[in-house]
Amino acid sequence: SKGLGQHLLVADWAYERIERRVAIESPEAPQTVVLDPESDGASLRVTVAARSGEVVTGALVTALHRDSLDRRSAVSDDLGAVLLRGLPSGPIRLIVSREPFAPATAIALNLDEHRVVETTVLLENGHLVEIVAPTSSGEVPFSIIVRDHEGNPINSLMAAESALVVEPEKGATIGPLSAGRYSVELRSGVTSKRRDFNVADKPLRLEIR
Repeated sequence: SKGLGQHLLVADWAYERIERRVAIESPEAPQTVVLDPESDGASLRVTVAARSGEVVTGALVTALHRDSLDRRSAVSDDLGAVLLRGLPSGPIRLIVSREPFAPATAIALNLDEHRVVETTVLLENGHLVEIVAPTSSGEVPFSIIVRDHEGNPINSLMAAESALVVEPEKGATIGPLSAGRYSVELRSGVTSKRRDFNVADKPLRLEIR
């Protein structure tokens, strides 16, 4: 803007919107505006995309503080973006899930107060895992607990059709899971069976005995 008494509007997604009237002595004279963070704490901007490059809308993005266990969630918009403000500083675990993709469950970030951290999460199609259960006392079904390589349970992040129980000597399908290390535990009464496994580039069949 040129001339005296013009309105100056300054906006940025991570800071408070500022609008004020300033006296412009010269069109070339620089104007300094100090922006304050929009909220106390740290801010996190996440862009969610598929490996193929398209942005992913409707993805659930959760930031879990590792010390306080404070949890904040939001859903990615039409640009695949999520902005979480007022987060506590320190280490967080970022969890991103959206069917039919495999969930991203162990993204580690460190947040600083009054700073904005930006990151992009790429979701993969993943692979299905078939689990064949052992025999059990009284033919009682086994409940299935799946954990990522850090030991975090991820049952709630898998596709809705993933099985949560499996009959003795029968199969159940879980996933999809992206490439990486996991463990599965089958529980039936006092009986518990656990197995570690790796997901690579194809579907997997596990027989747990």
